Amino acid sequence: LMLACTLAFSLNPHFAITHAWMHNGARKGLFVQTRELGIAGAYFLFLTLMSMMSRFRWLDAAGLVLGLTLIFESGSRGGAVIAGVAPFAIILARRYGRLFQAFAAIVAAEACLAIAEMTYLAWTGNNAIDVAGLSINFTDRTMIWSYALGLWQSRPWLGFGLNGFWTNPQIIWDFARVHRWVLNDYHSGYLAIVVETGVVGMLLFLLMVAHLCGGLRNLLRQPGPKPALEQAIGLLLMVFTINLTETGFLRSTNFDQVMFSFLALNIFALSSGYLANRAPPIAEAGFRYYEGQADESPNR
Repeated sequence: LMLACTLAFSLNPHFAITHAWMHNGARKGLFVQTRELGIAGAYFLFLTLMSMMSRFRWLDAAGLVLGLTLIFESGSRGGAVIAGVAPFAIILARRYGRLFQAFAAIVAAEACLAIAEMTYLAWTGNNAIDVAGLSINFTDRTMIWSYALGLWQSRPWLGFGLNGFWTNPQIIWDFARVHRWVLNDYHSGYLAIVVETGVVGMLLFLLMVAHLCGGLRNLLRQPGPKPALEQAIGLLLMVFTINLTETGFLRSTNFDQVMFSFLALNIFALSSGYLANRAPPIAEAGFRYYEGQADESPNR
């Protein structure tokens, strides 16, 4: 996919470069938006670095250059942030092993931080977050959050339903009339959960996050090297971090959501002992089968 995006820049630059008013001239490759290219490039860069940590190969070095190039060309600040945070966290945790437990807890802390931001905006009605005299708006994202939360309060328990908010023409028109611009995007995966599934959906999400973090902590207690688990923690950090300012949760066609779903299912299965207690591997099962036949047939 990364190579295809690179080829698109050369073969069809008009298609591979966005012409949207906010990011005109930035590269988007085969994706709909530039940030999606940057985020996908960040995941690619992280997985490449994890591979290089175990064994250096020139193919990985080429992948490293490609990932950095795509993040830079996309102009995605969110992609650049998570591309730097996750590898640094894993390298630091490999040096100080107890940090893996802390990073598993940070995943839940980020969800709590997002809820605190939304609670503040819903309670005050402000279009920005005021901290120690500073007005923080995350490049006008808090305007979108405050607007969505204001309407959400009319349907707090179950929300507007999946994709039921920005598909309402009246909601888009009212925002455009007030602010003279509009983006049909929450720019927050956590806000998407609250607005579209309500308090009930957010509580279920938090329950899942608590179970996920508990599963990670249980798996980290097991002895032996855990390269796959390290990758899972790094990817979860990236997913939960990028959803603070971009929408990935509840988007079935979004790479973030698909990857997060597979990661969560695997962690749940492993931590509950399901995979460990399954039928033995084929080789082991076959050995037992022939061993039983030998016992029943002394002539063999």
